[in-house]
Amino acid sequence: MNLDLMRLIDKQFLETPFYGVRQMTWHLRNEDHLVNEKRIRRLMGVVAWIVARLLLMRPVSFGMQ
Repeated sequence: MNLDLMRLIDKQFLETPFYGVRQMTWHLRNEDHLVNEKRIRRLMGVVAWIVARLLLMRPVSFGMQ
């Protein structure tokens, strides 16, 4: 269940990066998901942490070789 919600959060965040916890909760509730703000806050933090870790592990290319 949490993994599915994290996928939905990630997909929606790519479309609307200005959505915060309240807007994301409202959006998911409108799609008939039973969620509250605490859960969305926690899952958005986990998604952000995963993205940050992936960005740190990716080699940085500045166009110079």
